[in-house]
Amino acid sequence: MCRSPLVRGLGAAVLMAAVAGAGSPARAADTEFHWSADTSAGYSGNVFYSEGNKVGSWGGAVRANLGWSAKTRRSEFDVTYSPDYYWYDTGEGTNNLGHALSSSWKLKQSERIDWRAGVRGNLSEEQQYDVENAAQGITVTERSRRTNWDADVGTAIRATDRLTFDVGLGYGQMNHGHTSFGGATQQLVDGDHQRASLGLAYRVTPTGHLNATYTYTEQGFSPSRFTENELQLQEDVNGDGTIGLDANGILPEATFLLDETRTHGLNLGYGWQISEKSFGQVGGGLFRTQFRSRSGADTNWGINASATHQLTARLSTQVGASRDVSSFWGLGGSAVGEIVWATFTIQAGRDASLVAGANWTRRKEFENNGSSVETAAVRATWTQRIGRWGGYSISYDLADQTLSEGDQGRVRTAELSNAQNVRFDVVRMGLFFKRAGQGAAKTTRKAG
Repeated sequence: MCRSPLVRGLGAAVLMAAVAGAGSPARAADTEFHWSADTSAGYSGNVFYSEGNKVGSWGGAVRANLGWSAKTRRSEFDVTYSPDYYWYDTGEGTNNLGHALSSSWKLKQSERIDWRAGVRGNLSEEQQYDVENAAQGITVTERSRRTNWDADVGTAIRATDRLTFDVGLGYGQMNHGHTSFGGATQQLVDGDHQRASLGLAYRVTPTGHLNATYTYTEQGFSPSRFTENELQLQEDVNGDGTIGLDANGILPEATFLLDETRTHGLNLGYGWQISEKSFGQVGGGLFRTQFRSRSGADTNWGINASATHQLTARLSTQVGASRDVSSFWGLGGSAVGEIVWATFTIQAGRDASLVAGANWTRRKEFENNGSSVETAAVRATWTQRIGRWGGYSISYDLADQTLSEGDQGRVRTAELSNAQNVRFDVVRMGLFFKRAGQGAAKTTRKAG
């Protein structure tokens, strides 16, 4: 039986939201089925993201979203099932069938109080390297199949016309199982987390908003720690340069990083309308992580800035940069992460657009051995809509990652232990379809 106060609080919040919804009078609800689908095919010159024995492969993917939604004047509900299938001609266990299910609910209890709840889960979804999200460009890791789910509830309270408070609770689990790509079998770490958040948003000026959020997160791992023998067994398990946890690269003292952790975090941000065509954002955060079985704590702080500008009627750009500094208790070292990214969007016509972007990231250690990993990536996507039913897209991705080891010739911290020298490119061409209200007639009924 779970005794966590956060999990008990999550259940209490769900009950409160249900009571709030049940107490509202019956309303006419508009319900409809909605669906979308897309299919793509492409080629990757390094399908396993490997440094050594690179394997090229043709591949294809089919994805769909099938959902049902209901709306009233005060509430919204949606449930969507999303299957996907990835196929590669190289075989070797790379083909993957995934399932995802999500549901969300919103209730406007009054002019000043909103409730929300959601749950998401997926099974055997393939981990993809995402060039569009610069924060995920720090390392290129092996693919892994995983099962995860998370749920959250929350409420937003508008105290005044300028000030809004937000409270949220959440819980989730992630189970990796074993990877089985490229003939390798490797155990990965499973984890679960529970979190609580308290935020506020304040309108400082008619065009400027200040946001502040405090978060508390508990995270556990299974197995809770690796022995030295287990680490050695995972060293270079692929035999082609891709590595898991490396006994020669992580000090025995580092195994406590897999113990249960408790993290307190504070994020601050300010966004404002710079001009009629420009919008800017700046922010920063401070996080402190404590370990259940040992004294001491890790600290992490960072700053970020971004701006969006409409250059012409058809051309817009978005640029950003961030920097974070981490201090590792017990390892006698620290690390710095830096990210710079830019995206350009060209509206070629009413139904056609070109999106091109690039990012550069670096993660560097200090005091231990000066190891670092740098990643440069570019992406370009052309999208053409055809009528109301859908359209097609063509995209190209290229990423190059370089690991530079320090004087001792090894990486010590867990953040860089999976890094490798790797270069890969992906070309895709696909068709997409989207339509609402198909498969069943739109209906109106009485709902609570």
